Amino acid sequence: MIRHVDPKPGEWILVTGASGGVGTAAIQLVKRRGARVVALCGASKADEVRALGADAIVPRDTDDLVGAIAGITPSGQVEGVVDVVGGRCLAP
Repeated sequence: MIRHVDPKPGEWILVTGASGGVGTAAIQLVKRRGARVVALCGASKADEVRALGADAIVPRDTDDLVGAIAGITPSGQVEGVVDVVGGRCLAP
């Protein structure tokens, strides 16, 4: 999954389900490639996810994921998504 996204140094990557087993591994693998992580997780897990290397946290119950990301990254968007959950935030 990480190879498909192919994060580059300095890019911003959104990781959904960031507090779960696959999400926490994804954060660490994305960080090893030099990219920055926006983590989507429950507010109660934010400190633990940040300790794993997430650069920014967006609460999973946000009503405006695009707006939240726009306020975090310099470009207002992310270069890739590691989606381990799916759901209404990422539906087409």
